Amino acid sequence: MIQGTIRARRELSPHVIELEIETETPIVYQAGQWVSLALPTGPTPPLKRAYSMVHPQQTDSVITLLIDRVENGLGSNYLFASQVGETLQIHDCMGTFTLPESSPSA
Repeated sequence: MIQGTIRARRELSPHVIELEIETETPIVYQAGQWVSLALPTGPTPPLKRAYSMVHPQQTDSVITLLIDRVENGLGSNYLFASQVGETLQIHDCMGTFTLPESSPSA
């Protein structure tokens, strides 16, 4: 588990926010992968929710996530109430919906 701190929070619309999260160690990922957040909410915490990174791999320890508010959604409503400086528990990146290393020859 990796700890991350919300470094910036931007409201892009009434239903979408962008969270910039600085992680204690860099998260290495490829486009198409996602992280799982373990949120301290719901009937049996932690509530685990998956979110894709917005930007390609950065050289620093920052990931950016877009959060779409779901009506009555435990995870999205928790994150909408979050503030800069709060910490989040992150499971390392996952997912195999990525491009191959090289494209096959025609």
